[in-house]
Amino acid sequence: MTLPRPRKRPDRTPGTKRAHPPARRLAARRRRRRPTPEPKLAPEPLAGLDRKGSRHDHSPRESDLAGAVASRKQSPVLIPCAKGPTGVHAAAKPACAMPVLYLRYSVGTMAASMSILRPCGRPAWKDTCMTAAFTTRQIDSRERFAFWHDVVCSHCIPADSQCLDERPFHGSLNIRQYGDVAISTMAASSHRWRRQSHHLSRDSDDDLWLGFLENATARLDQDQRRIAIGPGDLVLYDACRPFEWCLSASALHLVRLPRAPLMRRLTSTEPLTARPIPATLPGATSLKALIRDGARLDAEASSIGLGEAMVDLAALVLEGLGGAGDSRNDVLYRRLCHYLQQQHQDPSLSLDRIARDNHVSRRTLTRLFAQHGHTPMAALWAIRLEQSRATLRAGGIRSVTEVALEHGFTSVSHFSRSFRQAYGHSPSTLLQAGRHAPETM
Repeated sequence: MTLPRPRKRPDRTPGTKRAHPPARRLAARRRRRRPTPEPKLAPEPLAGLDRKGSRHDHSPRESDLAGAVASRKQSPVLIPCAKGPTGVHAAAKPACAMPVLYLRYSVGTMAASMSILRPCGRPAWKDTCMTAAFTTRQIDSRERFAFWHDVVCSHCIPADSQCLDERPFHGSLNIRQYGDVAISTMAASSHRWRRQSHHLSRDSDDDLWLGFLENATARLDQDQRRIAIGPGDLVLYDACRPFEWCLSASALHLVRLPRAPLMRRLTSTEPLTARPIPATLPGATSLKALIRDGARLDAEASSIGLGEAMVDLAALVLEGLGGAGDSRNDVLYRRLCHYLQQQHQDPSLSLDRIARDNHVSRRTLTRLFAQHGHTPMAALWAIRLEQSRATLRAGGIRSVTEVALEHGFTSVSHFSRSFRQAYGHSPSTLLQAGRHAPETM
């Protein structure tokens, strides 16, 4: 006969609440619920490099690149060129502290090349003398235009680009910096550059650019003007307003000119952009020769004076371009523009007053400005906005309202909307950037 199994003692008596489980069982439950920690792994070094920065296999093909990545405290200027199997060449002496190197593009069958990237705006070697060169010759054909886009945006002007040639893209860029002036000599297949309002909002570049087409053909669109230019032509364009370049060049020199010294001698740049600069203007031939020589010289500390001479010659040529034409209408138009420049701070300035102070009728005034593609009041607003932008960039202003009232605006909201429409960002953004600029220097 089998005995009945003894019943397990209940945890609680009938009619009472369940008692708390013993501490031993509660701890066992918690241990079962707790996830098992994963073993910690040591951080991996850079691909192909050990923790000391030297290559495992000590391959002579990439030793220069590995050494450049390892020595970031004082890295020389690295120049992608046609020398060596990797297409990377280190300059003999470091010209300045360069940004971090990013290994992005493939050279031939190797997955190693580099591009020097920097924040948008002026070059990292501003106010110095140096030389840099870039080429797509050793870059894989599928990545050449992407490499070209990054190089030009990093060292010239940020913009959108598009390749217009069905054949593999080829391009080379040589940059020579002479103080505030930079000469970028470009040779490239047919492609397009388009700078729009969203680039202006992210980039603080307000320099003027002079294009000298030594052996190139191009089309430039800016300020509602389109011009087709060829070998030997000079043309001006402004980085703080949208433009579009379509070009195919064997030798195209792009000269970066600082705005401040030029605006001391010019009333406005809008009538001068996207216009052919005649070779008969005083100083035009000398300016071309100076650009051609500067593109071939070695940038040294003693050659900063070459940049200053180039600014003076450019100002002389642009003054002649603003005064080109000996008709009475041209003389009157220049006089009216100068009047608007001097009186733009007056909020009561009206069309009738402009006509009365310059002894012309309203009809003559309107027709004269219509020949240049705008109205007198639109020209006045453009001058006010340009002067307001220069004041905000200079700093020393407490509020946007102060800037608006100082330059003839009666409505702060209207001023802010017009400023954003013209430059792609609000005046308060530029005011905050001007306040923080001395702290970052």
